[in-house]
Amino acid sequence: MQKRKFPPFIHNLLVRLAKAFGYYDLPVQAIRITRELYQMCSKHYDDNKEFYIGACGLPDSFQTWFSVTLLHIWMLMVRFRVENEGKIFMQQLVNHLFEDAEWRMREDYGVCYFF
Repeated sequence: MQKRKFPPFIHNLLVRLAKAFGYYDLPVQAIRITRELYQMCSKHYDDNKEFYIGACGLPDSFQTWFSVTLLHIWMLMVRFRVENEGKIFMQQLVNHLFEDAEWRMREDYGVCYFF
């Protein structure tokens, strides 16, 4: 996908508007960045499912997906611990994990919880 080029005046105006609406705030950036990182972790299991089930002998279950994905999330969290604002990124990774886990339980296993 090719990025759209704007004239400098329009670009500066858009950046100022984005800053005014909080697009570049750290928590908002953490949500965007960790969403992409989480998707890579989750996709790893989906891409290598045959290996985990066949070669490793793990059952084809929600628990297997959760364990493998959590292992990858944990490795990212270890890396984020040394950063100044790492706690914000770590929290967002956990948020993405549990949102995805809830969605998978509902879609794949028909589990529905009402709070």
